[in-house]
Amino acid sequence: MKFKNLFKKVVVSTLISTMTITAAGEYIPVSIVKTVEAATTEIRENVNTPLKSGHVLVGVQGKDYTSNVTDVLNKINQVRYDACKEGVINPATDKPLTLNDYKPFKIGKLCTNSAKIRAAEASLYLDHTRPNGEICHTVIRALHGSDYGLGWTGENLAWYPNKTTSIDGWINEKDDYVNKVPNAMVGHYEALISTNFNYIGISSFNPDNDTQKWDWTCTEATFAGNDTEVTPESAKNGAPVLAKVEVPLSKAFNQCISGNAMAYIGDKNKYEVLVSYDNKQSGNMTSKVYDCPVYDNVTWKSSDESVLKFNGTSFEALKLGRVTLTATVGSGSNVLTLTKDVLVVNKNTVVDHAESLGKITVESYEKPVLPKTANVVLSDGSKIAVDVTWDSYDTSLVETNLKSKEFTINGKAYGYDVKQVIHVNPAYVTKLLAYDVEGEFIKEINVDSGTKPVLPKYGYVVLSNGLAYHSCLLTWEDTDVYKNREGGRYKIKAKTPSYFDTDDGYKSFEIEIDLIVKPAKKGVKVTDKTDSSKSGISREDNSNKKSSKRKKVFYKKGKILKDKKFIYKVIKVASKNGKVAGKLKIIGLNKKSLKTVKIPAYKKFSGVKYKVTAIGKKALKKLRKIKKVKMPKRLAK
Repeated sequence: MKFKNLFKKVVVSTLISTMTITAAGEYIPVSIVKTVEAATTEIRENVNTPLKSGHVLVGVQGKDYTSNVTDVLNKINQVRYDACKEGVINPATDKPLTLNDYKPFKIGKLCTNSAKIRAAEASLYLDHTRPNGEICHTVIRALHGSDYGLGWTGENLAWYPNKTTSIDGWINEKDDYVNKVPNAMVGHYEALISTNFNYIGISSFNPDNDTQKWDWTCTEATFAGNDTEVTPESAKNGAPVLAKVEVPLSKAFNQCISGNAMAYIGDKNKYEVLVSYDNKQSGNMTSKVYDCPVYDNVTWKSSDESVLKFNGTSFEALKLGRVTLTATVGSGSNVLTLTKDVLVVNKNTVVDHAESLGKITVESYEKPVLPKTANVVLSDGSKIAVDVTWDSYDTSLVETNLKSKEFTINGKAYGYDVKQVIHVNPAYVTKLLAYDVEGEFIKEINVDSGTKPVLPKYGYVVLSNGLAYHSCLLTWEDTDVYKNREGGRYKIKAKTPSYFDTDDGYKSFEIEIDLIVKPAKKGVKVTDKTDSSKSGISREDNSNKKSSKRKKVFYKKGKILKDKKFIYKVIKVASKNGKVAGKLKIIGLNKKSLKTVKIPAYKKFSGVKYKVTAIGKKALKKLRKIKKVKMPKRLAK
């Protein structure tokens, strides 16, 4: 049994001239990367001010997995040098490169800061368009403070399920570029060797609070013709980052006000709006991030300022009571209103315990969305919902196959233990297929009455979580329906081995295919007598009628035919008017002691002419004494 992961990598590229594109919006030349609030967290500021109407500024927490930039730079410059040495066509001039064209990339200041911003943005919106709707090149232009002076600019993107800077996909486009393969993706390689670019910046970002099925790290490279050289940075090794990103409020969901639901008289309390963001792309391209704080366009209000008063930066608890906080988020026609109840109590009031939480059930490979609050019971018997801080947990615990799991995530609610039980459903089977030794899936087999079918050897079991078992040896039920003289369509069944671990113990799966038996011809007796030289059922012709011309039989695609030397499969049906010949593929041998093999150009079966056009990879494998093979020119090619 083999286990296969169906994941596919994604890479995209774009090149554009800053001299031909006019950027929209207002920009300021600022230093975007700085460290504030927490000394260990890098804050990456947004570059566009003011925000567009209906947009908000959110903070996306993540890790910087950029590899040692010097190592990455050396690897790219080697690619650049090889292209010049080999005379690869320069995408900037359409002429062969020479060693005189070789100029190694330098690390650019603006390119690096742009790459850091775009790596975070592209981890949310998997495209060269920014989450705010602008083209990617507006970042480096905003940092530069002008649309002009940078020369050409470009961007490469890649997403890989690892935590490093991965650029091999870009480099591996070389063969397609050199060989001019039609419609091949080669823009990444073009950017690496183009003489339009002299500076580069590299960054790799992985969001913490996303729910990607595949834990992608986004690697971004920004290219420019002109920039200021800076020293390459060392490996980041997962350094924490908070990137401020402008997004449309219309794509936010799961919004809430975060902060303590119980405030003590005399204390000052901070509250913030959290939103989750979904760019609503399809399939594996969907990217969601949860619990992003909103940094702009938020207006606060207390329902009773004599109890809890907002002083511009925090809320001060003044006296006993319950109030409702209201946060108005956004501007223009797109505005969101959120509320949160807060209980102001004396400092000597205590929490007795936290209430138990109900079980959460998720599907295989689905990350649970944990509750943000839990009820605590106060010493006076009242209850109040307070924020929960959850411990980290091993996300591989949600990976199930055919057997369910349960595990517990621990947290704290106002200092009290909270436990959340997670039940992960087993994946279910979505497809059960049979396939032959050549890897072709078989749904039906056509045979003449009396001809024993050659049944597929392997089973393929596909699960709902995108994983699949293959190479499962099949055991077919005994059946003799192929002997039925009247023919017909029959279901025949096979079982896989019983090695699938499920909630009900180890079990096998049943796979069905259709067996289509062609009725026997009149005058042909179908018998059970087995030919000693061949397997299957033999036939005896007892017809007393004489026929001057044998009736032609046009076999269907997939039909197995044999002569004295070879076994053939029909891969194209012949036309009944005789204008189009059928096509055969040799898939095996009927005689395995041949020393000289002559592959026929044409064969005739049941009065119908076929052209031999293909030979299976394993068709001649068992010829151990073979000395010479002759074949038609079209096959020799």
